[in-house]
Amino acid sequence: MLVIGYPFALVQRERWKAQRSYIDGRQLVFTGSAWELFGNWIKWLLLSIVTLGIYLFWVWPRVQQWKWEHTDLASPDPGLNPPPWPAPSQG
Repeated sequence: MLVIGYPFALVQRERWKAQRSYIDGRQLVFTGSAWELFGNWIKWLLLSIVTLGIYLFWVWPRVQQWKWEHTDLASPDPGLNPPPWPAPSQG
């Protein structure tokens, strides 16, 4: 059960971490889907079984890469935090 539930728990944890993380005043957003990771997870699990566990050395870096690819900065809301410099005049 742990093997099947891991992708769903991982996505929940990454969303929780992103909601509480900021870079230069901008919040992080995790856009990954548990079902997308689940598909990759099953593929990686099958490859690990076929290769007698050798593919496990590539699973952790692939999970980390997937997490980075699905973590973005939230779009800035121009009304909440205006830039500290004056806007250029249109003229």
